[in-house]
Amino acid sequence: MKKKYLILGAGIAGLSASYHLKKNGHDSIILEKKSKAGGLLDNFKIKGFTFDHFVHLSLAKDNYVKKFFAKSAKYYEHNPTPNNYYKDKWITHSPQNHLYPLEIKEKLKILKDFIFRKKLNFKKNINYEEWLRSIYGNYFAEKFPMIYTKKYWTISAKQMSSKWVSFRMNVPKLFDLIKGSLFPIYNNTYYAKNLRYPKSGGYKSFLSILLKQKNILLDQNILSIDLEKKIIKIDKKKIKYDSLISSIPLTEICKLIKKLPKKVLSASKKLNYTSGVLVSLGINKKIKSEMWFYIYNKNIKAARVHSPSMKSIANAPNGCSSLQAEIYLDRKEKITKKKLKEIENNTINNLIKMGLFEKNDIIAKDIRYVKYANVLFDKKIYDYRKIVKDFLHNKKIYSVGRFGEWEYLWSDQAFLSGKKAADEIKDIKKN
Repeated sequence: MKKKYLILGAGIAGLSASYHLKKNGHDSIILEKKSKAGGLLDNFKIKGFTFDHFVHLSLAKDNYVKKFFAKSAKYYEHNPTPNNYYKDKWITHSPQNHLYPLEIKEKLKILKDFIFRKKLNFKKNINYEEWLRSIYGNYFAEKFPMIYTKKYWTISAKQMSSKWVSFRMNVPKLFDLIKGSLFPIYNNTYYAKNLRYPKSGGYKSFLSILLKQKNILLDQNILSIDLEKKIIKIDKKKIKYDSLISSIPLTEICKLIKKLPKKVLSASKKLNYTSGVLVSLGINKKIKSEMWFYIYNKNIKAARVHSPSMKSIANAPNGCSSLQAEIYLDRKEKITKKKLKEIENNTINNLIKMGLFEKNDIIAKDIRYVKYANVLFDKKIYDYRKIVKDFLHNKKIYSVGRFGEWEYLWSDQAFLSGKKAADEIKDIKKN
């Protein structure tokens, strides 16, 4: 008798797990809570404008993923030239290497603190604030990444672990700092040199092959999971399974499991994450901006803004532009209509002050809340995550994707996460 494989969640990781299970000779069923598949890579349309959920650009380096995405959709290639908004100035990314627009006093403070910074041993378990001060010096750390950290991650750098940083942050050299402060040069320090985006259909087009699968069941509200009997209860029906792959958040699956040990439930409740608000705007003219930029001003709620129309001309009607601002919130923060309106007004008014457009240029507008935006790397994440994942692993549940693995995964990594689970099942069957 064939084994029955169930996959929870139809985001890229769950879809990938199903696709690769099929390639390995196994049928599966995907249960998706929403009425559309795609997860965080899904998109939406308003008045002829296409918007993704948050900024998405593929920086995949794995050849298998690159070929799969290329087979899924024709794409544009972009060279990353992001920008930064600091006070009332535009500074090329990474800001530490492009200090030229700043006042001389501020440049000297940054250079002085960089030269006399206290260098730490990174092998020790230091927090993110300590890491930032050791890499950049106090002044730059306080005015740039520490402010951005609070806006993007919703907690202070001191509350965060530094383990996640890896190659994502540029470590400057004194010569580059001095050169970038004296001359209006461009030094590309972004960690990816080639970014890909579908020519049409939004970022979701990279999932086109995965979305053709006929085993995706939408609007499936899971009520409980019985690990002993291997039964999932959905509304009025029960589904028996032999093997389970889950891409739903660890915090959510733990709520569903019957007779979950108190230690595991407690750990799952302490796993932290950010929520997000997206302010998406359609503009009736071509705007002058980089493809995306970061904002370091405390009074501006948006942490990051990107232009979907610059990623692909198909994302906006002819002659128009689009912008999407990302605002991040503490997961416990209550979201009301009043709160959303406040965020929308703050975002639009500040984008106007930046000189990007006028109020009457806006011809499409959308604001929406996303419960799960990113995994939050506070200092206890590794302890709590291990407790939950070890339990699931011992119960033969394969956790995949950003929130299934509870890891800072990009789309290509989430895709490979699903493939890995499918390959592990294949290897177990062989043995």
